[in-house]
Amino acid sequence: MANFFPPHRFSSFSSLRVACMLGLFGAFLAVGLAFFTPQAHGESDLSGINLPELSMAMADLAEPVLAATVYLRVDQFESAESDQDAQSGQGSGFVLDAAKGLIGTNAHVAGSARSMVRVTFDDGRVCDGVVVGADPQFDLAIVKIEPGFAKAQLEWGQSDALRPGDFVLAVGNPFGLKGTVSFGLVSALGRRLDMREDSYESYVQFDAFIAPGSSGGPLVDMRGQLIGVNTAIGGQTGSWEGISYAVPEAMAQSVLEALASGKPLQRAKLGVAVRDVDAKFGRLVDLDPPRGARITKVMPDSPAAQGGLELGDVILSLDGVAITDSAHLRARIGALSPQTTIKLEVWRDEEMQLVRIALAAK
Repeated sequence: MANFFPPHRFSSFSSLRVACMLGLFGAFLAVGLAFFTPQAHGESDLSGINLPELSMAMADLAEPVLAATVYLRVDQFESAESDQDAQSGQGSGFVLDAAKGLIGTNAHVAGSARSMVRVTFDDGRVCDGVVVGADPQFDLAIVKIEPGFAKAQLEWGQSDALRPGDFVLAVGNPFGLKGTVSFGLVSALGRRLDMREDSYESYVQFDAFIAPGSSGGPLVDMRGQLIGVNTAIGGQTGSWEGISYAVPEAMAQSVLEALASGKPLQRAKLGVAVRDVDAKFGRLVDLDPPRGARITKVMPDSPAAQGGLELGDVILSLDGVAITDSAHLRARIGALSPQTTIKLEVWRDEEMQLVRIALAAK
């Protein structure tokens, strides 16, 4: 069973930076690559890899990410009138906009508007923050600090460009150990832990180490760009077993930007019920391999109905991004704003069709 990282009580920890797994695993991987010359495409010969240069490059990559990663100490109160029975927790976050003082994190880390947040930067500077918005369904939140206090920020990457096997860095504060960097691979895309039909989960699965306290920290690609928000671990023991999850940039960016505006969050609605496309239905409609989201119901007067979607249609892509299954479609739609116009590739009558639809508010 997957384990999420709720705000967690900790005893005091020293300010310790851990280069977790980065050196050993990176060197091991590089040695393996040094003896590997791909034959299928015949384009890459990696035998000339210089390990010291690789180590320096990885450290150079991690340095600006660490500068934009923060440690969050959160005190949550039962009511606005009382400071009694406060629950203390900790987690990670990252600077989205230094000039505006905006920090992204998980909703289960930040808590509610009644939370008091203590923000510690990698260089030891400390300031207070307030929660300005949280979205429990996507498990994302925005904490605001004094504008200009942060000295660095992260830039968004593109999670839609990720492939299994891509390298990633996870940065955060596992067990309160500030400034921890871990290295790993993208294991899979489109993972879901909550199997309910109204779930918006479609996670990046990766094998870099994270633990309680890592929640809300950045997952970055080899350009140092933000491609996910570290959120959960999976396994059977309650401890990390090499399975980590992050909310992908494709959903996180739009949700966090909406939360940062301070306006009430509105979800977009397409107006369909969908299921995964199994092998049997794929054969029935001549769709090989089976993929996408099959429409099982079109709501009357919905954007889907007005846009011409029909029962039995299979949605294969949204704005050029391949839809892997029904959960992936729900997550993509749920992260968009109402009135957004989307372009869908639809499989109907054994042919591909293009449909444009203006979404409505849910």
